[in-house]
Amino acid sequence: MLVQALKGLPQAVKDSVELEIHGARSIMQEKLTALAAGDERIRVFPPYPREAVGEILGAADLAVLPSLWWEPFGLTVLESFTMGLPVIGSRQSGMSETITHGYNGYLIDTIDVSELQGLIVKLVQDRGLLEELKQNVRKTPVKTMDGLAKELQAIYEAITF
Repeated sequence: MLVQALKGLPQAVKDSVELEIHGARSIMQEKLTALAAGDERIRVFPPYPREAVGEILGAADLAVLPSLWWEPFGLTVLESFTMGLPVIGSRQSGMSETITHGYNGYLIDTIDVSELQGLIVKLVQDRGLLEELKQNVRKTPVKTMDGLAKELQAIYEAITF
């Protein structure tokens, strides 16, 4: 969906957007590379070492995570927020518990390519809005695994005792 959205962007913004997809395993890397064929703005990379997360995210302006699968936790969203990146993510996943639509990112329908394209165009054309989202990300408390475990423990204790 993301490759399709990028390839279909209007000419006015097309050259302003590059896409790097990191962490694709062999068969997915082959599929994504085939989808991106002929478009030099789209690059697909294999899995990376954990230590490279900061460097990868540090080079980005935005994280786009149109996941088709339910992600109950959304670790990539937290990593992105830690690096000050707004996130466009799926409203049909656990990302919707972390991303505040229009404040620190946007929530999209995972199968609506035009919705994603519209947001990309909006953020390319309004750099001030992108900067505002980044400022809001920095104001967003990022939960740690320890903090989440404590929250979950409190919920379990509340319903079992």
